[in-house]
Amino acid sequence: MYSTAISLLVTLTLLLASRPKPADAARSRRRPTRNTSPTDPSKYDRSITTFSSDGRLLQVEYGAIAAARGATVACLDLDCMGLKESGTNSGTRRRGVVVAVVRPNASGTSGSIVSHPQHLLLSDKVHRIDDHAILVTSGLSGDSRALASSAREGCQRLRLSYGESPTLEEIAKHVGSTQHMLTRIGGARPFGVTAAVIGVDPIPHRDMNGASADSDDEILLGTPSLYRTDPGGTLDRCDYCAAGKGTEGALQALENIMNDDHGTADADAK
Repeated sequence: MYSTAISLLVTLTLLLASRPKPADAARSRRRPTRNTSPTDPSKYDRSITTFSSDGRLLQVEYGAIAAARGATVACLDLDCMGLKESGTNSGTRRRGVVVAVVRPNASGTSGSIVSHPQHLLLSDKVHRIDDHAILVTSGLSGDSRALASSAREGCQRLRLSYGESPTLEEIAKHVGSTQHMLTRIGGARPFGVTAAVIGVDPIPHRDMNGASADSDDEILLGTPSLYRTDPGGTLDRCDYCAAGKGTEGALQALENIMNDDHGTADADAK
């Protein structure tokens, strides 16, 4: 009986000796860490307000990648082309912006192209901002709705402040400022959306190049305009633009249309 007690005591001692200490057990459950070099770009993508060593904001680039994965949208300003009104010899150009959206099939693959106004308004890529402006987006649908809501609120504030409809330039600057603001706030993330602001200016105004309404480059009453913004807040006025998965193909097609139009206009001039 004495030997049995001794053997039990020895066994218990061995079990206690082999049991890990609480600190060792906690340490073993910690997530493994990876030593990063000073030039590793992944150490700079945790915060939107931190530049990488080569001067890039990686979160903004990730937002652009998300926007590039959206459905393809393409826009063309007819005012920059030589098209003339049918049935007239006055040389008056057609005024308007053509918008086309690729509507995916149920399987998620690229499907039909939508360009009819009634069908476009049913698309989740086209948002009515004001009586004279729409927002066409490519990218994350939730971010698109949030950006459109912010643009509507901006238009309402401008109406209340000045008693008149905001110009397309003012709406486009508000959209670009909203996207840029999210690149400067800690804890936020950029919208994964590339957007086009399209509409007709209700009044003549000073354009982005600083030309006054009295100059030769004035924007006439009722002239359509096309602006493009990206996740970083960059704002450009465009003759044509595209966004989404098929950006390269859409831009190539639009460039061919412009080249053919300019060639036809030169031939007519001769």
